[in-house]
Amino acid sequence: MGKARAPRSDTWGHLRVFANTQDGVFAVDQGGRIVLWNKAATRILGFDADEALGRRCCDVMRGLDVSGNLLCYPGCQVMVLSAREQPIHHFDMRTRRKDGQEVWVNISTVIIPADGDQPGGTVHLFRDITQERHVPGWIKRGAEAPAEGARIGGAETVPSPGGGGKGPAESLTAREREILRLIAGGLTSSAIADKLCISHTTVRNHIQHILAKLGAHSRLEAVTVAFGQHLLASIPR
Repeated sequence: MGKARAPRSDTWGHLRVFANTQDGVFAVDQGGRIVLWNKAATRILGFDADEALGRRCCDVMRGLDVSGNLLCYPGCQVMVLSAREQPIHHFDMRTRRKDGQEVWVNISTVIIPADGDQPGGTVHLFRDITQERHVPGWIKRGAEAPAEGARIGGAETVPSPGGGGKGPAESLTAREREILRLIAGGLTSSAIADKLCISHTTVRNHIQHILAKLGAHSRLEAVTVAFGQHLLASIPR
């Protein structure tokens, strides 16, 4: 098999906002190949971007659920749900670093629908929860999770951010949209306060409102949801 071809950087340039986040982030195109792999993903899993870009997601992640069932394979449940543009729930997954060390990650996924020249795909946010998984009783609680609710493989899942309720475009105020765009542009809270000539406390309150309205738990999740809703494109620069 020939070496996987890395995607053109300009095609997925709209996702560069995730390049330097603290959480691991990778994006996958509709064919299941990785088109974005940030520095935090390298820190958590050990693979450099050059080793991940262009490869099939399932070949890099090789994830298993709590019972040892394979989660990552061509045409996996995440790919199926993404193709149907159905909500994808976040879940815990066991995988291995490049050096073979086992690691548990929690993955949140947001669908990015195709829009004009921007191709569709999925953005996956993940964080290392290995230490949490080593807390006594965690594995047992996971194995005894109830059967109800949406699942990815055998993993109990929780609704992803941005689901249900009033649409983000309707609920966010003009100021909240402006601040969300600045967050997506990589500005810190202090930089946003300086740019808009408002206090740091006011910025913090606006961000809290944005997170609540989008059902997000972090600034990164909020930006990801906004991309998935094409919300950022509607905010004037």
